[in-house]
Amino acid sequence: MIIDDNGNGTPKDFKDIDVGWESEISIFKSFRCHCSDLENLRFAIDDGKEKKVDGTGAGNFSWNP
Repeated sequence: MIIDDNGNGTPKDFKDIDVGWESEISIFKSFRCHCSDLENLRFAIDDGKEKKVDGTGAGNFSWNP
């Protein structure tokens, strides 16, 4: 999984992620993400409800506040 905060920092690359892995990442504006397995990706913004990305297999998504 690669997370890019649209030029506000260095893209973060996460490899060989184990099932159940969690991490808190501070991003202050919009972001883009590429993931090799979208159906297993969940995220929450500002301690909000957990969201699931629609899609299967490898893909990209972005979030804009």
